[in-house]
Amino acid sequence: MKNKLLLFLLMLSLFTPLSIAQSYTFYDTYYGGRITALNARSLSLGHTGVVSEPLAIALNPALSSEVKNLLLATSLRVTQATENRAFPVHDSFEGFLTYNTYAMNTNYYDDFYFAVVKGFNHKYLPAIGLAYYPFSNFRYDYEEEIRGQEDPNKDQLLARNLIKASGGINALSLSLSRGITPWLGVGASLNILRGTAKKSRETDSLNTPQTDLREVWKNRSLKGSNISLGLTYKPSGRIRFGLSYRSKPTIEGDHHYQDFLGDSLIADTTLSYSFTYPWGINFGVEYRPRSKLQTRVYLETEFIRWSKLRAEPKDTSLLKLRDVWEIRGGVEHVFFNQIPARFGFLYQPSPFGRDMAISSFTFGTGFETKGIKIDLGGEIGNREYRQEDLFPDGSELRKDRVKESLLKLIATVSYKI
Repeated sequence: MKNKLLLFLLMLSLFTPLSIAQSYTFYDTYYGGRITALNARSLSLGHTGVVSEPLAIALNPALSSEVKNLLLATSLRVTQATENRAFPVHDSFEGFLTYNTYAMNTNYYDDFYFAVVKGFNHKYLPAIGLAYYPFSNFRYDYEEEIRGQEDPNKDQLLARNLIKASGGINALSLSLSRGITPWLGVGASLNILRGTAKKSRETDSLNTPQTDLREVWKNRSLKGSNISLGLTYKPSGRIRFGLSYRSKPTIEGDHHYQDFLGDSLIADTTLSYSFTYPWGINFGVEYRPRSKLQTRVYLETEFIRWSKLRAEPKDTSLLKLRDVWEIRGGVEHVFFNQIPARFGFLYQPSPFGRDMAISSFTFGTGFETKGIKIDLGGEIGNREYRQEDLFPDGSELRKDRVKESLLKLIATVSYKI
């Protein structure tokens, strides 16, 4: 057993240096994009987990009560985010012709997760869980080239429009859970949140750098906390329900704003800053049909009260946020050689607009070797919406077409003692 534990710790050490929360799209730079599905099995089953993942401490801490000894897991997820922006082209009669692509960006991000749960297999002692994971993410990288139009025979690069956002909020969660009866489990977790965020926006003129405009926002020493409550109910051997509640955390810190013209600092302001994330409720069901293969079907929904997000100083963009219902589902078949095949779907409406929902297809499998379980998962998602030009030149007001696609790959290594 010592050799197996050493092998697990060696694999964990390969993942640990990459413990940075990342962001993927423009709208994540406002208040951070939520990171869900922290392990491969959950992601491949459509981001489900409120009724199936004992290591999802912040999602449903009640599930940790099923661990009878010691369970450890770590995950590494890599995401390819591709964004395509195009402006509409009209004829001389203002009739729409087509879209002309003017900016394409592809970036790669990673994030890391670690959790451990200790169960005592005792009538009165609760299971204890500890997890470190990315709570929200702010990162986004955008580059748009501006080229000369005077000479059609030359393709001269004149300037670049840039947006760079980095940072995120990480969480450290401590949970207690206990099985009240063989069919009912309850749990709670305290989630401590810490992080930073930085965003810059600039026009980099190659010929006249002294006229460059650059704005920098820094949210430093962000900190807050919230709690998660959960329960599981299993009325029979073929069906189980899960329910969890996540309270709204208030994140506080210092907001630092700087404005530059070339190398000259023309504005420098620091003030207190806070924003309150919305609360959310998850409900899920697991069904095990009668079949020759071991089959499990998962269906979940989550309600997020984005309309209750608040920020100080006040932000007028919050007036547009809307409450959303997310829908997730997945199916797992375990073959006779104990190799699973997993498939799922995910529908994520956006609080910023009705036409900005992300639809995703998920897939995955797993295997066990020398007592160590390795799960692999993937996700393909996309969305298309209209948005104002990020760098308007003042000559016209237009709405561009934005196409986003996400490819996520994740590996989880777990070990049970």
